[in-house]
Amino acid sequence: MHSTEGSHLKKLKSYYLGEHAILEHTRRNVNAPNYKTVANHAKDIADTATGYFMGNPIKYNNTADGDIDELLTAFDGAEIDQVDAQNALNMAIYGRAYEYIYAKEGMAELDSTSIDPENTFMVYDDSIERKPLFAVYYYEVKDDTKDTTKHQAEVFTENLHYHMVL
Repeated sequence: MHSTEGSHLKKLKSYYLGEHAILEHTRRNVNAPNYKTVANHAKDIADTATGYFMGNPIKYNNTADGDIDELLTAFDGAEIDQVDAQNALNMAIYGRAYEYIYAKEGMAELDSTSIDPENTFMVYDDSIERKPLFAVYYYEVKDDTKDTTKHQAEVFTENLHYHMVL
C-alpha cells in the first residue's frame, strides 16, 4: 500500500518543485517546435496557504489544570516554530505531516523534527476509529567508503522507539 502512496507523494512533491510531466513530453515530428511552459500553481498555492496559516506562530495553551511553562520553554529551545512551519508546508504539499518529539540523546532536553512524509507511514488498528498503532520512518544510509547503501527504519509506538537495519 505505501509503495503506491509513496509514488503519489513523490508526484505531489514534483508538482510543488515545478517538475511537471509536460516537461518530459516530446513531439513526434522532431522538426516541430517543442515549447513547454509550467505555471507552477501547486507551489503558489502551497506557499500561500502555509504563509497564511503560519504567518503567526502557533500559541500553545493549557485548558486543563496544570502548568505547561516547562513544556513551552522546552518548545522554545527546540525551535518548535520552524518545525510547525515545515509541518504546515508538508500538509499543503502532501496532505499529511509527521512530527517526532524526543529527548536529545544523552540529555534531558526536548527536541522536535518534521519527518519526511515520502518515507513515513502510519499503521492503524482495524477498528472503526482507526486508532494509530505505530509509525514507520524508513531511509537509506550511503557509505561512500565501501560504496554500499543500507536501508534503515525507525518504528515509533506511543512509548517506544525501535531502530532497525534492513
